[in-house]
Amino acid sequence: FNIKPIDKVFEYSSAIVSTHSAKFLIISLYRSPSADITIFFELLVKLLTAGYAKCSQIIICSDQNINLINYDRNTNTFLDILSSFNVYPTIDIPTRKSKESATLIDNISSNAEYDNAEVLECGFSDHMAILLTISVDSSIKKDEDWVLKRVYSNHNKRFFYNAIKTETWNSVYQSTCTNTKYDCFVGILQYYFQTAFPLKKYKSSLYTAKHPRPWITPEIRTMSKDLKDQHFLWKVTGNRDVLINYKILKKKYCRIIDKA
Repeated sequence: FNIKPIDKVFEYSSAIVSTHSAKFLIISLYRSPSADITIFFELLVKLLTAGYAKCSQIIICSDQNINLINYDRNTNTFLDILSSFNVYPTIDIPTRKSKESATLIDNISSNAEYDNAEVLECGFSDHMAILLTISVDSSIKKDEDWVLKRVYSNHNKRFFYNAIKTETWNSVYQSTCTNTKYDCFVGILQYYFQTAFPLKKYKSSLYTAKHPRPWITPEIRTMSKDLKDQHFLWKVTGNRDVLINYKILKKKYCRIIDKA
């Protein structure tokens, strides 16, 4: 989220957890007792607004240092903000006890259906633990398969051609060492190539149930991409060294294909 945490005033972290049957936005939230509560409320509204746009089921694990047992203006404001997003605290008994007092400053608030919420004595803190139980399909939602590809569109090709055409190649001409000349030439060429044809992430259709291709290993996919890149470079530049590299890579690629 584009909401910057503020030390002691509004400290938070968040994650979206998905299963086959549900998706939850889980927020961990903290405010120190002496922090500006007005800023805390303002940022809480912004966070919940942004969060609700991404995920309708929200779980807030908070130590907001607002005593929900003591009904005052801050308590009412906090509960009003939560309820405006249909989010409500799940705990209504003290979570921090001492000889002098008992307060409810920790909570798990949510708008998701849950089975049980309870306060547990953890034994190593003056705050008690809170356990919220929600029944969902525990199967983890499988991520889509993705591949990295370069797009050789006419627009990208024109960009690459113009970049090569306008390059001065000064570093190549000024060098007196043949190896350095070659390194400079390849470095410049690769820079424009990577700029014109950057690797982009696309959904893969290689492992769909309709078109399974288990023989296409990650090594084969990577080498195929490199082979296409080298061939394109050779066509554009006509450089003999690029052609030699392309032929060597092609022989290796064919051997791997034969083994697969």
